[in-house]
Amino acid sequence: MRVRVSSRSRAYSAAFFASVGLATASAAAEAPAPTRATAPQPVLIDVGLHLGGVHRIGDAPAFPITGRAGVSFGVSADVSPSARYSIGLAFEHAGLGSERAEGDFGSVDVARDLNVLWAGLRVYLLHTETVSLGVLIGPGLAWQGVSANGLLTPGIGVLPSAFACAAGDSANLALRAGLGARFALGSGISFLADASVDNVRLTSEVLGDCAPGAGTVTLIGARVGFAYQFDVTSYVR
Repeated sequence: MRVRVSSRSRAYSAAFFASVGLATASAAAEAPAPTRATAPQPVLIDVGLHLGGVHRIGDAPAFPITGRAGVSFGVSADVSPSARYSIGLAFEHAGLGSERAEGDFGSVDVARDLNVLWAGLRVYLLHTETVSLGVLIGPGLAWQGVSANGLLTPGIGVLPSAFACAAGDSANLALRAGLGARFALGSGISFLADASVDNVRLTSEVLGDCAPGAGTVTLIGARVGFAYQFDVTSYVR
């Protein structure tokens, strides 16, 4: 038994299958392309050494300043969880220059130094594979030291006597702001350079039985150094 299919039925069938095909093609075209998994940014640690100098601004609370410049040196460690910023710790020793006082009853020469443990946040304004430029801000804990030597001349009939002493102080607050640059040299080694302004809130009270403290000091500093970089991504992720 044959079933006759009219030309109208064949036209309806062709139109139906054509519409199904167009809908399928449209759905395939609109389907989002599979996205590639983005590799996590590496976590890097830089361990560095630096050498530089500081210049003391302003007056001393007790004696006239005779030397404002001092040498600084230190070590640092910075962690970079992102290419945009790093956080770190640094220890720095710096000389604060010298002071001298003279009077009817003698003279004294004072030399000062400073030890600071810095915590810092470095935000990069420019970061490439070879050059990084950024701003640095952070607090610190500072310990001042003082050494003094002089000659006492109490008066007529009393022989002059020489003296020398040294003393230190407990931790005080410090703040740092500056600019820094890092230049990759290859094999994980980088050249570092930075400049900063430090404000250190030191006491001006007498330290031990020696000499008055430096009081609050403002320092302008510049440093250069080298760092070696480690990739610790596999240990922390």
